[in-house]
Amino acid sequence: MKSIHFGFNNTDVGELKKFNIVKNMFLNNSNLKSIPKLCLKNSIVKYLFLFNNSISEVRKESFQGILKLEVLSLAYNKIKFLGGKSIPDAKIVHLNNNLIKVINQKMFVNILRLKQLSLHCNNLRILQATMEKYVGTKIVLDYNKIDYLESMSIPASSEVYLKNNALTSIHAKHFVNITVIEVLELSWNNIIYVSNNSFLGSQLKTLRLDYNKILTIDQFCYMQQQSQFLN
Repeated sequence: MKSIHFGFNNTDVGELKKFNIVKNMFLNNSNLKSIPKLCLKNSIVKYLFLFNNSISEVRKESFQGILKLEVLSLAYNKIKFLGGKSIPDAKIVHLNNNLIKVINQKMFVNILRLKQLSLHCNNLRILQATMEKYVGTKIVLDYNKIDYLESMSIPASSEVYLKNNALTSIHAKHFVNITVIEVLELSWNNIIYVSNNSFLGSQLKTLRLDYNKILTIDQFCYMQQQSQFLN
């Protein structure tokens, strides 16, 4: 069997261990309060969808037995706690629409393989310099409460989305490697001033600054001419 859809059920997860040879598993909208370890142990699942449940924490042992995932969706749960190495080896991880306050690379089994990470609509307030090993193609941090960026806190991803937060400034020092970023979304923040060091050394193709409170923009240095500035 290639796929099994168990969404919108109240099935005893113990019953699902019969299907651990399934590659695509949908357990969404099933009122799950924890990760169903019984059906995942020794599983070959590649696409695992656990969105729209009531899961509140993910621990190291939650996905024990799973090898390499392509996609893991834990969106629309009630996750507050992510333990060390709790997020399994996966290319795409959706953690959006939860209650997460802190994120760091120690929570991932293999962050070097991760290509897309969705963290929008959580409770992140400070972006810490703890994701420097993430080199994926996209990280989405929209609709959080981020008002402070530590130095080297924005990962070296080709697309970075920070829409609708509470940022008041942005500077080249906030980026792990600004030269790899092609799309930077900063609209709907509280940015007042953009200095000529804000995007020093960048290769940006698209920069969004819509709906901020910008009064002054210094000359943008080291920007390619094809960049699109939207303000």
